[in-house]
Amino acid sequence: TIMPCVVYVTPCEPEPSSSDIPYLDIWKDEWRSVNFEGIASEWKK
Repeated sequence: TIMPCVVYVTPCEPEPSSSDIPYLDIWKDEWRSVNFEGIASEWKK
């Protein structure tokens, strides 16, 4: 079973900006094949 958890992250310096990632360009890309079952099995270890 995957259990939810609370994670505390120290703010980074400098803080990221929404302009750091080209969202519109990435959104237009083709969907990538992702092995969700493999990811979930790693989480369960």
